[in-house]
Amino acid sequence: MKNNRFDKVVIVILICICAYLVLSNLKQREESNYYIDPKPYKICGEEIYVTDYTYNSKLDVQSLFNEIELTCNTK
Repeated sequence: MKNNRFDKVVIVILICICAYLVLSNLKQREESNYYIDPKPYKICGEEIYVTDYTYNSKLDVQSLFNEIELTCNTK
């Protein structure tokens, strides 16, 4: 009787671990699943390519903001 209960506990733990791994994998895919159009955008009269601030499918937001601030402040 004890072995049967132990087996059920182990199976439940394994199911929980598998569910956690699947959900965390889906979350990672969702976070890196965006598309940036490689066209110029007008910022304060200048053209900026957002793709210049994209590295390994990650957008470097701080660098992009710094460039926008520099571009707008020099006008």
